[in-house]
Amino acid sequence: MRSHRLAGLVVIASAVLLSPAVHARRCPNVMFVVAASEAMLGPRGNGTPPTYFDLTRQAVSSAANIYTSMPLGLELFSSTARDDAQCFLDTAVTVPVGAGSGPSIRRALYAASAGGSTNLGDAIRRAAEDGHLDDPRRENVIIVFTAAADDCHTGPPGSQYAIDQVRAAAAHNPPIHTVIIAYGQDVVSPVLNAMAVAGGFANGCDPNGNKPCYCGGGGGVMSGPNCLLEVVTGLAWAGNPEGVCDDSCFANPGDCAAGQVCAFPAPSTEPTCVPDPCLHVSCGAGQYCRKGQCTNVCPPCPHGQYCVNGTCTVDKCDGAKWNDALQYCAPETGLGPSRCATPLNCPLLTYCDPATGACTDNPCRLINCPAHSSCNPSGWCEADAPRLDMASGPDLTADAPVDAAGQPEPSTSGCSCRVAVADGRWSGDSLAILLGLGVLVHRRRRA
Repeated sequence: MRSHRLAGLVVIASAVLLSPAVHARRCPNVMFVVAASEAMLGPRGNGTPPTYFDLTRQAVSSAANIYTSMPLGLELFSSTARDDAQCFLDTAVTVPVGAGSGPSIRRALYAASAGGSTNLGDAIRRAAEDGHLDDPRRENVIIVFTAAADDCHTGPPGSQYAIDQVRAAAAHNPPIHTVIIAYGQDVVSPVLNAMAVAGGFANGCDPNGNKPCYCGGGGGVMSGPNCLLEVVTGLAWAGNPEGVCDDSCFANPGDCAAGQVCAFPAPSTEPTCVPDPCLHVSCGAGQYCRKGQCTNVCPPCPHGQYCVNGTCTVDKCDGAKWNDALQYCAPETGLGPSRCATPLNCPLLTYCDPATGACTDNPCRLINCPAHSSCNPSGWCEADAPRLDMASGPDLTADAPVDAAGQPEPSTSGCSCRVAVADGRWSGDSLAILLGLGVLVHRRRRA
């Protein structure tokens, strides 16, 4: 039962973020709003570990470790107030939303302890007002962890007040969606049901019956952590045909100003906007700009050679043999161990460089080859080989022997033309790898 409900929440996350865009979407802003109230000392109610609060710390820390580039924030909340105004004043954003905030979130979670009442409605209000969940370019989401409905606010009663705050967040421009993850709710909570529906993350539920609309209801103590990882994964991947969400300038080239391009400033660094090195470079006929320098186009290189800096040189992969995915071959250096055996989530248009194990740019992305030349996989322009004019070519069947019916007989000349090379540099395994990477074998042309 629980697995179906978790799958449903991922579907809802996908539906909320789905876009017809082809490129990866920006990562959503996510604020974890975690109750640090006495109710979180369950499941036994006496603080015996692991408590609901312990499990939440572990789950949120895991999510922050996995999705390091997603803008995440944290609000821990509880109250000892005796009036409604203080219920709100007791709330504060603990860690502002931002990329790379994982270490700060983990430190804050493990430095906190649970106690006091559950000022749930005011915590949601604080997150909506002060959580910087206002970026119209991305989705803005609150993920609530609680073991009780609001028991702090009295006028209106906490239950209705909490529902109203979720509705107010959803009415923001841009809207803020709210996910409710609840512990210890063996009996379906109408208040949490209404909050889930208002937050836009209710799926396959009966708000007036016995099937909860929020995540974790009646699913055991581990249902909360499981819900969180499922939901965050859904948010990260929803509507992203190219993979996980991507905030880099590769996926969002409009972030770069005029005269700038997106690039890695150094190996193993984050991509950023840098001045276009070829912006003011004018090259002569038969030349092109590469990294700010004019370079000659190579002639068509013969078999066993490849183009480098306008000259054909020896291809050290020619004749190389390997059938191990842990190896790769570069024409400059020959065979070597691949450092990309472990999958790496690289930004859009980039790939894992097997020589370094780091994400690197497509070497042809910023190359504009002159007419009648193409960019090779190493990022150099090489003249296109002459094309055979089939209309004026020789009649290959003019003198071919024919059978009694006048049809050409099968050739016995011993031709052993191959459609695949299993023992050369493009082995079956390596070809599959390069086809998977795509950008590595992309050839840019200018007619």
